[in-house]
Amino acid sequence: MNTLKELLGEELFVAVVDALKGKGHDGRDVELAVANDGSYLPKSKFDALLAENRNLKQRLHQEQENADALSALKTEKSALEQALAESEASWQKRFDEMEFHHGLDNALRENHVKNCKAVRALLDMDAIRWQDGTLVGFKEALASVKAEAPYLFEGNGETVPYRPRGGQYVPDYSKMSDSEYYQFLNMKG
Repeated sequence: MNTLKELLGEELFVAVVDALKGKGHDGRDVELAVANDGSYLPKSKFDALLAENRNLKQRLHQEQENADALSALKTEKSALEQALAESEASWQKRFDEMEFHHGLDNALRENHVKNCKAVRALLDMDAIRWQDGTLVGFKEALASVKAEAPYLFEGNGETVPYRPRGGQYVPDYSKMSDSEYYQFLNMKG
């Protein structure tokens, strides 16, 4: 590549250099350069590119921190969702167990059991399950208990009337006089 000295000639080049001495910033000499081939970059343009580079690096660093924070939040959210699902499953299991036991107690009462705890102990609980609001396998399990221990049941599945102490029958109170009624109550104790 041709230098500026070769292009201008020796005389003109010396004149230009003399003319530019002390004319630069803070009294410095201005240096001449051939910049038309793109190999030289003005300092102002370099400073602007350097500032833009620093700004982009800062933004990249900030975005990386934001991405890390977002990743941590996603991990925390995932853990909380899992804990919530486990908690819901635990509560649902407890609710289903309560519903099963309540349904079993009601079914035992409906079948005129004298002692629910004793019959429960004799029932094959593995054969009974709660499904859609009904006890599946209950009748079969109860039938085997009735066959083994009929003394735990009142009557033959019929409603047994209340028998107060002091009598074997239930009187019709509407046919009793006041004195008969009070006498009957005194007999009951």
